[in-house]
Amino acid sequence: MKHPRVYALADYFLMSDLKEYALKQFESKIQELWISEAFVDCIRAVYTADEYDSRMRNAVVRVARTNIKKLWQRKRFQDLVREIGDFAVDLMAILTASVY
Repeated sequence: MKHPRVYALADYFLMSDLKEYALKQFESKIQELWISEAFVDCIRAVYTADEYDSRMRNAVVRVARTNIKKLWQRKRFQDLVREIGDFAVDLMAILTASVY
């Protein structure tokens, strides 16, 4: 979870290049992280902390969408969807957009 923190600090200090770098590193890392239990914690952190904007949220939603069948088999992920309403809405938006 260091990349989201760097992203938030770069945003605060108006360091756009560092912010972009942190986002790209985060996106790369969660492509691998989704398989671990830490992915649920990552989603929770991104959705419950005020310092992360929609770009960070969109990154975790895209990875969740790509791996939704395997993620949905996990109770922790199902509990997260129930717990974090904004994540559930964002996930449904991207899932239904791909259907229509």
